Amino acid sequence: MERVVFELERFPLVVLRFPPSGPEQAIHEWHDEVERILAASEEPVALVHDLRPLELRAVTAAHRAVVAERTRRLRASCFVHRYAADVRLVSNALVAGAASAVSWLAGGVSWPQLTTTNEPEALRWAEARILDRKAEWAAKAVASNGRR
Repeated sequence: MERVVFELERFPLVVLRFPPSGPEQAIHEWHDEVERILAASEEPVALVHDLRPLELRAVTAAHRAVVAERTRRLRASCFVHRYAADVRLVSNALVAGAASAVSWLAGGVSWPQLTTTNEPEALRWAEARILDRKAEWAAKAVASNGRR
């Protein structure tokens, strides 16, 4: 069974390399690992989902439903505030449309999202969102210290 590969070398920016296809169980494993990363992190995390190898015809309605359900679960989690951004790196407009459809099924999310075909752009954008979230946290810390 092919699995998503998590590249942690740039942490807190994490690149997820997707296989061409996989069973529904692989989706659960992918989301379980994302939840573990967010739960363990003490800083904001940005995920770059490299969907370019994904074979669109291999993605079924059942796959889309599982992704939507797991995204809703993540959105409701106690560590969602650590999710700085989500980038979907795609090969073409058709895959971008499919990713948008899954987002629509899941409902809105509280973290910024970007869909692009350009990996360097994806990495720069994700790094900038991490810095944005760190600045938000710092501002909240200053504000809460001033209330004493």
